Amino acid sequence: MIDEEDRREWEGAQDGTDDLRLGLKRTVGALSGTDKRSKRHAHSDVSTARTDVEIDLDVWLRVHYDYFHIQIRNEVIVSAVSNKYNAATGEVMRLMLQADHAGLARCEKDERSRPISLTTLSHRIPSGMKIQRGLDRRSLMGDENRTPTPVELLAEYVAILSHHDNISSSVRNFRFLAPFGSSTTVSAGGTARVATSFTVEYVNILKQLQLQMVRNMVVNRFGAIAGRIFSILVEKGKLEEKHSLLEAITVAEARVLRDAFILQHFST
Repeated sequence: MIDEEDRREWEGAQDGTDDLRLGLKRTVGALSGTDKRSKRHAHSDVSTARTDVEIDLDVWLRVHYDYFHIQIRNEVIVSAVSNKYNAATGEVMRLMLQADHAGLARCEKDERSRPISLTTLSHRIPSGMKIQRGLDRRSLMGDENRTPTPVELLAEYVAILSHHDNISSSVRNFRFLAPFGSSTTVSAGGTARVATSFTVEYVNILKQLQLQMVRNMVVNRFGAIAGRIFSILVEKGKLEEKHSLLEAITVAEARVLRDAFILQHFST
């Protein structure tokens, strides 16, 4: 018989029987409890060969594609945040993404994450991780006798990634995080009250990545000034003489570039 603790390690075991239905057959021997625990610990090392397992060719396993999509999506987001801010901010974003639990629908349909609590997130910070390194020390509150708590530091990151200081209505279209609920706490900066729960805005991040990719193509094809004009068109929807960029080039040159964008289907 298979020990009950051993049985829980293998999904798919039928109650009352000894067969395992994951396509793996274990050779069960008369082992003591200590020997079983030692053997189980050795099996946790995937780099070592498994000599006590044989493959059952009659059983097929299904690849969880959605799980891989989530991992790839998260890595792209972490890389984007690291490039825009710094590596420490990227690692904090990784913690936020790991705190989100996959829903029933496929990840492609996720517009935003499930609500994430700052308190819960603070307990997920690894012991050796110095999250304060991604923030400007001059902007952090505290004195010689007190340093910001992990929750206050995380709240400061939320304030940055949600563009908390931007009061325009358009901020909802490009912020990476959005507040959830009415409860607030003070951030490490000491000047902003940030929601204690938030969501990761997957749709906004995807749009920002798409726009950045298109802008890079514009710069490669037409030059740096064309990239700045493209950014103005995306943000304002039109070109006006009052834009400071147009002081470097004439209005006629700007219109030529705008028409080139339309011909190349970069804008409409």
